[in-house]
Amino acid sequence: MIYEYACTKCGHKIEKFQTVRIALVLSCGVCGRAMERIISKSNFKLVGAGFHVNDYPKEEKKNE
Repeated sequence: MIYEYACTKCGHKIEKFQTVRIALVLSCGVCGRAMERIISKSNFKLVGAGFHVNDYPKEEKKNE
């Protein structure tokens, strides 16, 4: 998985590919302080039958 880290002092961000089981303590390449893992937005969308977006028509289509 790809995780995103941010420096606790200067805010410098990096992405790191690692397994779920490994918890790394990273230091910032800019200022040397500790970095913490941050939660970033996911990049997938659920589509198809059975999902809320597909099962309910939009307002303009309800009136037709």
